[in-house]
Amino acid sequence: MQRLEEFMQFSGEGPGNVHQQALELLTRQVDLQAALLAYGDVFRAIAMLFILAIPLVLLMGRTSQPQAGEPKKPRILQPKSNAAG
Repeated sequence: MQRLEEFMQFSGEGPGNVHQQALELLTRQVDLQAALLAYGDVFRAIAMLFILAIPLVLLMGRTSQPQAGEPKKPRILQPKSNAAG
């Protein structure tokens, strides 16, 4: 903090405001670093959720296809064709 105050005085600030301005600058830097670390933590957490979800997708599997000899099940929502033409 003392070095930051000395730098502020050297850059031309008045002696009354140096401590307050140095404290504000230090606070901004700490907030910026905290936000950057939090962003990294959230990124890692989301990546871990995606990695843990991969086995669930593989466990879901595919739906079974009808065999060649089995009749197809009728679809309920298919419109019936009118052959009266």
